[in-house]
Amino acid sequence: MIRDRVLAILAAQARVPVQALDLSLPPAAQGLDSVAMVEALFAIEEAFDRALPYEAEQAPATLGDFLTLIEARLS
Repeated sequence: MIRDRVLAILAAQARVPVQALDLSLPPAAQGLDSVAMVEALFAIEEAFDRALPYEAEQAPATLGDFLTLIEARLS
């Protein structure tokens, strides 16, 4: 459930269908620059009503890494 909601938020930020997201690619390759990733994080925080730390200098290398990080913080 967490995974599906986070993927939906990422896809909305990238303006692509969820199926078009490639979790092995860096966010920028999916149209998600650093600003879009922060906006996605804010949307995730709102969706789950939880504050999540985000260190831009330690940004995950791929969307899959980001998803794993968010899932761990929400579990």
